[in-house]
Amino acid sequence: MVPYRVEARGSPNPRRLGQTFETTSLSFDVSDAGFEQLAAQFEDACSFLSLNEKDLQYLAHRGQLVLDFGYTHRRIANAAMLVQCDRLPKELVKLAARLDVEIEISLYPEDDAEP
Repeated sequence: MVPYRVEARGSPNPRRLGQTFETTSLSFDVSDAGFEQLAAQFEDACSFLSLNEKDLQYLAHRGQLVLDFGYTHRRIANAAMLVQCDRLPKELVKLAARLDVEIEISLYPEDDAEP
């Protein structure tokens, strides 16, 4: 596992000028699926968790682990969206729980989504 970003505790936080990171964090690409491909993200996450189980167990003993799924709402032509429901596959929930990984789902407005 090679992180694409490392934010070390005490180093400057470029998103908050004049502040430093309070904790160390590592970011990994778990999926190449786009914002509109939530089911594919879930499948990729299951593979990532299974393939990297030992490393994730090691990291879990040293800090908080969070899987963050970014997605956009599904647009239906000429319809107002009142609610959108998405279900986490039980395999993903079981793997995450076994590895002490929290799951976060971040809904982005369509304008902020990937092209």
